[in-house]
Amino acid sequence: MALGWFRGVQLQVQSARAYEWRWEEKAGLVASLLDDALFHVLYAAEAVVLSAALCGFFLCCGCNI
Repeated sequence: MALGWFRGVQLQVQSARAYEWRWEEKAGLVASLLDDALFHVLYAAEAVVLSAALCGFFLCCGCNI
């Protein structure tokens, strides 16, 4: 009975740790979604640049094969 307050403190620490874990999971999910979105944007930009380079080559040098 004398250490009844200790159980309350222990529960608060456990709930704080659980909140911290959930926050880390959410941050990981946000980082993953941001990484996926950035990959698709850069993939599209790279396709545009490579297509422009290929078109520029054929416009300037012609197709003399």
